[in-house]
Amino acid sequence: MAIKLRLVLENNFHFVETLSLLATVRYIFEALVWLRVLRKDERYGLAAYYQLAVTSVHQAKEQKRKMQDEIQFYERLAAEENRMMDEAMKSERTVEKWGDKLRFIADEVDRRSRREFNVYADQAKLNGYAFQAFLLREKGLPQVEKRIEIVTKEQADLERRLPPNVRSLTKQRWNWKEQAKGVGMERQYDFLYSNTSRMLHATPYSFAVNQKNLEFVEVHIFLEYVYVSLLDVLEAVETDMGTTQAH
Repeated sequence: MAIKLRLVLENNFHFVETLSLLATVRYIFEALVWLRVLRKDERYGLAAYYQLAVTSVHQAKEQKRKMQDEIQFYERLAAEENRMMDEAMKSERTVEKWGDKLRFIADEVDRRSRREFNVYADQAKLNGYAFQAFLLREKGLPQVEKRIEIVTKEQADLERRLPPNVRSLTKQRWNWKEQAKGVGMERQYDFLYSNTSRMLHATPYSFAVNQKNLEFVEVHIFLEYVYVSLLDVLEAVETDMGTTQAH
């Protein structure tokens, strides 16, 4: 957590900008809620560890789904590219026009690929879309499926070892407001989430209101919160480390 907080501060505070400041404040708040929840109820440590296992399985399955989607997309794109080239070959007679048409087709195909958030777009552009689909199907998918097998087994093994009172926590949906209330941070939650949601999300209110940046007094308030909350995070971590060493 300490490394992540340092990276958040370094990346967002080269200069103070509204959206970066709000995102940083919200992340620090949520980190502090987690630390205080863990201190209040140690069972959440095991619950969090189990959640990491669940997330690993979910991410591996999502990677497989995304890879399968890209395979199908690249195959369609390759077929469309071939169709356009066949049409161009029939319609263009001069070498100059044929070269222009090829460049146009290549650019158009690349644009279609970039619109779809494709992970392997650069490789596909280099290897060719049909060959990239082949590589993903023959080499990429088996690796992902092996990963799914491993993390699924790890999750199942961990779940079998969880005590019943911890297993019940893993079934509960994490609610930031309730968790913040449980550690005495409900007022902070209400203020932060109201202001950050108002500025960060694309809502009718954000469309209608001209204010794009925080006022100076608001910037000051949030920076003060970042400062004191980081001190609270350090205190919580040092206290927990001291308790652990004492044991």
